[in-house]
Amino acid sequence: MPRSSRFARLAFGGALAVGVYVLWSTLRLGGEKPTVAFEDGGQALAGLVAAAICALAARRASGHHRTAWWLLGGAALSWSLGEVIWTVNELGRGISAPFPSLADAGFLAAIPLEVAGVLFLSAKPDNATSRYRAVIEGAVVASALLFCAWAVGLDTLVIRAPAGQVAAMVALAYPSSDIIVLTLLVAAFRQVPRGVRPVFLLLGCAFTALLVADSAFGYLELGSQDGSLGSIFDAGRVAGFIMLGLAALVTAPADEAAGERPVTIWQRGLPWIAMLIVIGTVVYIAVSHRVSDARIEWIAVVFALLFVLSQVLALNDSLQLLVRSRRAETMLGEQKALLDEVIGRAPLGIARVGDDFRFIAVNPRLCELLAAPERTLLGSSMRHFLPDDEGVRAAERMALMRTGQLTHVEVDSEMVCADGRRVWVHRIVTPVLSIAGRIDYYLVMFEDMTEKHNAEQAAVANFAALERINRLKSEFMSMVSHEFRTALTGIQGYSELMSSEEVSSEDVREFAGDINSDALRLNRMITEMLDLDRIESGRMAMHMEPTDLNRILTETVERAQMSTSKHEVIVRLDPKLPRIDGDTDRLTQVVANLLTNAVKYAPEGGEILVTSQTQNGSVEVSVQDHGLGIPPEFISRIFGRYERYEGDGKSQVVGTGLGLAIAQQIIQLHKGRIWVESLYGQGSTFRFTIPAANQDNRVA
Repeated sequence: MPRSSRFARLAFGGALAVGVYVLWSTLRLGGEKPTVAFEDGGQALAGLVAAAICALAARRASGHHRTAWWLLGGAALSWSLGEVIWTVNELGRGISAPFPSLADAGFLAAIPLEVAGVLFLSAKPDNATSRYRAVIEGAVVASALLFCAWAVGLDTLVIRAPAGQVAAMVALAYPSSDIIVLTLLVAAFRQVPRGVRPVFLLLGCAFTALLVADSAFGYLELGSQDGSLGSIFDAGRVAGFIMLGLAALVTAPADEAAGERPVTIWQRGLPWIAMLIVIGTVVYIAVSHRVSDARIEWIAVVFALLFVLSQVLALNDSLQLLVRSRRAETMLGEQKALLDEVIGRAPLGIARVGDDFRFIAVNPRLCELLAAPERTLLGSSMRHFLPDDEGVRAAERMALMRTGQLTHVEVDSEMVCADGRRVWVHRIVTPVLSIAGRIDYYLVMFEDMTEKHNAEQAAVANFAALERINRLKSEFMSMVSHEFRTALTGIQGYSELMSSEEVSSEDVREFAGDINSDALRLNRMITEMLDLDRIESGRMAMHMEPTDLNRILTETVERAQMSTSKHEVIVRLDPKLPRIDGDTDRLTQVVANLLTNAVKYAPEGGEILVTSQTQNGSVEVSVQDHGLGIPPEFISRIFGRYERYEGDGKSQVVGTGLGLAIAQQIIQLHKGRIWVESLYGQGSTFRFTIPAANQDNRVA
């Protein structure tokens, strides 16, 4: 059953019980004696039930709330015991209980217990001064009301009380204690957390009902008029104890009962309200010329002493509050200074950013990261430092944080610095809420991840390059294996043919030429692999000497022309070409490779142009063909290891893919550079330059 539904049923049952009590007492059902038994027994039973429920609440509660419910339960039990004694005297012994009697001891013992219980319920256990002050302020209000009542006629009832002065004081003690408790509840109501307020509201109603019953009892006892009218007012005690039990049932959970709210001005003004009551009463006495009993002066003295004591305690509380406030301000200032120091020296950029993306506060590291001074950043929009697409995504993420769908955001993205540089930044964005629960600003931390990002990108690129090289190496090994097997098959076949069959001398010479060609091809492939390995490991020795590059070009062109009948190799050399410092054999290897490629990649034949010229203190050589050409996307890879452009795939271009890589290494060892210019489908021009030697070494 839901808690609210159960409470509603119990409250309805309590109201029904009070209604039955009032009806029975009014109609005197069954006669006088059964009615008296019902009334006294009903009051005692209501007190015992309230005591039991308070005990259960104490077992569920913790801390000072547990103590409070034990005390309130003890007060209800003490009052019930007094009522039992009263009932035994009236019904069991058949005598009218004297007033005061042993029963009043139980009633009076409940007063300090209920006062202490309310104090423990409303104040922290370590706040003893507030408890004493609350009790004294309650006594101030009670004495003010007593002064007022005494002035308007209570003195007459007390003087004429047939039971004597002691009985009169006891009769006045009951409503006075209720007034003190109500004053404590009223003063604490606005101060306690919202989760506890229903408890205080029920307790206030309970003690208001008890105040009505006790006031009626005191008035009737002083006038010896207790009877059926008093029995009806006794229903207030039944209602009071029922509401006390209901208050115990709705005890707030520990998390809702924790903490206190600030004290409001009207709570501090309760003694002054009592003072206004006293002043109004004095004015009434003066205007009406009423002469009261002399004891009213003692009541006024007691009120004055209690009022002064309450103000002394209030002043003490204010001084303690001031000391704590100054101590808190000092600690807050120290913590703020420490926080500013930490933020100022933090290795991360830190900023407060408003909902409009504008910087509210920045630390020095962020200024350094974005290459902008603090005065420039403050008030400027963070969008200025984000690429357009990232600015749109950042706005979308902030919208999600405003709706509570995201509690924080971590993102890596580019940022544009004030000097135009682009940096890669890891951002952590956390919304900071105001007291009202709305986003006040965003706390953003910036970590420069540029080096890490570049390293990761380089690692990815290197991994891709390694994969490509591994693939090319596999293709190279497959191609080399094929070339080796082809050459060896030819050598093996021709040699077996010559050894097993009779062949003419003409055939022998032809077979020997083919064997020699295959052997040369094998030797060339092995030499290229070994050369590239020696060059890249730095183990190739270069024999540098003044060299006539035109002579190397002429001799190499002659050999290349002899190897093809489909191509015409045209030479246009600069007769004044200066000498260079170079290795003749290696440069011959470079030119031979370029000419071989020109022949291979122009299978239909055509013109091959070889030129030399002087260019800005360097010697430039070019080899131009009109063959297949090279696609633009392959040009940047053409000098890589194992790279070999195979054209449209229909023409079988033989080679290891190492020739141009070796040529590039050799030219670089000569402090030159090599490159290619090509139009796909129209041919290619390979060029290299080498610094010229001293002027004295110019070719004559």
